[in-house]
Amino acid sequence: MIYIDYSYNVSKMDIMVPSELDNFFSKGTYHTVGLGLTFSIGSRDLISRFVD
Repeated sequence: MIYIDYSYNVSKMDIMVPSELDNFFSKGTYHTVGLGLTFSIGSRDLISRFVD
């Protein structure tokens, strides 16, 4: 199975900077994209068979 994951996050930052830069450093925006493959045999994925 192929899966795609996307997440978006806006975090408020508390960084002490001069007032001219405060607007730039007041919040952080993060985008994360993940792409992967899942291998499964039966009802459990392959990695869980070795970990459990």
